[in-house]
Amino acid sequence: VFTLVASIFAGAFNHLVAEVYTGSSPSVSRSLSYGWGQKWKVYIFQLILSLAVLGIIVVDIGIPAALHHGLVIGLILTMVMLVAMSTLLLGAIPSIIVENKTPIYAFKRS
Repeated sequence: VFTLVASIFAGAFNHLVAEVYTGSSPSVSRSLSYGWGQKWKVYIFQLILSLAVLGIIVVDIGIPAALHHGLVIGLILTMVMLVAMSTLLLGAIPSIIVENKTPIYAFKRS
């Protein structure tokens, strides 16, 4: 439930910022209704992102721990991968909201 509400507000916030950048007068109610309309696209993106993060954690921590190569190497590798992934996917939600793209296209675009 929390992630669904967060996806509504992420969509509303990105729509509000896009209105400011285009020179329109921003409206909270218009942005919230737009965020409500785009909630499933943003929610699916967040779900795919969560599965990707889980995969990174399992691979980067689980494999070195299972092979007895040390957990520290896996933790460092996980941190590097998560920082890189979050940096690369920074523009994904704005492309879903502003450009009306699908969650899969947002991953490809980012």
